[in-house]
Amino acid sequence: YSLTNNKDKAVKVSNRIKKHLDRNKSEGIYLSDAFKKLAFSEVLELLFGLPVCLLGCILNLLPFLLVKKIFKSIQVKEAFRGSVAMIIGLFIFLFWYISVVIISTLITKISIIGILIFIVGYLSGLYAISWSKLFFIFSQKLSVYRMKKLKSKAYHEIRTEQKNLLEALNKFRTVFDLKNN
Repeated sequence: YSLTNNKDKAVKVSNRIKKHLDRNKSEGIYLSDAFKKLAFSEVLELLFGLPVCLLGCILNLLPFLLVKKIFKSIQVKEAFRGSVAMIIGLFIFLFWYISVVIISTLITKISIIGILIFIVGYLSGLYAISWSKLFFIFSQKLSVYRMKKLKSKAYHEIRTEQKNLLEALNKFRTVFDLKNN
């Protein structure tokens, strides 16, 4: 809507957003969540979740690397890359977990051990993915904190531009809402 009715303003705001995001990247900041305050619960989850994350990484590293290697070795049209990666991952991880259950049951002679390893491996693998996302957000928040303390002027410039861009976008939204109501 804004590109057709207020093209000049929309292009200017778009360019400002691109410049703002490039500035953030030059400071090592890639997430808007990085400007939110660090919660104590996040730190606790990172600390106490680390052993579960490491377990998930250990139990799932081999199939993960195998999927990555196979996927890189085949050529797929861009539109199908995600689907092909999921199918490859589904079969590799399924084979991996079935193998782990069989081998651990044969070694221990206790079938419940294989089933427990399957459950723990799967759940800790999912948790490892979640934990790594949380760790990335945490590292981004630390980058913002360091910038706030060491480069106070740059931090305030970025925050001011962020606020101004949100106001500009809200003006577009207000005009759009008035025209369509």
